[in-house]
Amino acid sequence: MILDMMQVSAICRGRGIGRKLFAAGKEEARKAGAEALYISACSSEETIAFYKAMGAELTDCPIKEIAEDEPYDLQLVCYV
Repeated sequence: MILDMMQVSAICRGRGIGRKLFAAGKEEARKAGAEALYISACSSEETIAFYKAMGAELTDCPIKEIAEDEPYDLQLVCYV
């Protein structure tokens, strides 16, 4: 399942909101029968650190169309 968009405003960060949103996304993926969430994330250190803390890792098999549309993003996968 593709995690299309997730964002927490700068003034609301550090309150666990992102963790709760990500957990809800994983749960929805699980309910839908997905094995993993595919994430195309901006390459900022803060964003990548967040997804890695959530258990995501760089994927060996990026989705070609997404990688071409967002060439500066990093492609990650998080198993649910």
